Amino acid sequence: MSINPLADKSSGTVLLVEDDAPLLRSMTRVVERDGFKGVVARDRAEAIYMAKRGGFECCVVDYRLADGDGLDVARDLRAAGVTAPLILISGNGRQDFRDQASAIGVDDVLMKPFTTEDFRNRVRRAFAEHHRNIITDSDQDRIRLFGGRWSNLPFIYALIIGLAGATILATYFLFDS
Repeated sequence: MSINPLADKSSGTVLLVEDDAPLLRSMTRVVERDGFKGVVARDRAEAIYMAKRGGFECCVVDYRLADGDGLDVARDLRAAGVTAPLILISGNGRQDFRDQASAIGVDDVLMKPFTTEDFRNRVRRAFAEHHRNIITDSDQDRIRLFGGRWSNLPFIYALIIGLAGATILATYFLFDS
């Protein structure tokens, strides 16, 4: 059996795209204190380069960058095959902006100014969501989980992912049919 969610949050990698050095340092400290690995990119070009290397469970992108805006970065990340949740940091809270961001694949918009706790909670939630529906190819013929619905069950799999403080817990049960 090969359901293989990451059971230890310390293996989570977060791409942080921000050109404001003090804010980038603060965001990096927050994710690293929570046990994630923070990978930094200071502009659009560096973000795309890092994205092509892969392995991110969450991407946090500032809207205003020196060489493009966060929506361009989001488009580029999705075009590069990044499927991890994408959080856009912006001071623009208008609904049409949020709709535009959502249409290109942004999962969440974090409004400036934000608190450390707001940032931490958004990253934790994005990481948990990314791992909620992990099913490897070899299990595809046996089970599919979409929004909590189970189907095609020669075996019953129960995947419990709970968020307890900063700890992601993943448990796997197998029952013969």
